[in-house]
Amino acid sequence: MKQWQESVDRGREQHSDHLMTLLENRINVCRTILHELQDALSTLDPKMMETYVKMVSILRTLSACNTRSKVRFLDIETSDCADHPQVPSY
Repeated sequence: MKQWQESVDRGREQHSDHLMTLLENRINVCRTILHELQDALSTLDPKMMETYVKMVSILRTLSACNTRSKVRFLDIETSDCADHPQVPSY
């Protein structure tokens, strides 16, 4: 974020005010979202971090599968599902 802000500050003389305002506003939105996410993460139990990381990994795998026109079940590691008996493994 700091580097982005520095880039905007350096570009102020070379680019339009409208563009600089737009970029500053987007950086501010990113900062706000970052702080909200950091606050939410600070409430998570550190003992559960491994579980959270695994869940995010599974979510990313499923999201990647959603972007493909065809999904082969071999593309999804069955080991991700093996640790979770409620999730069927293929």
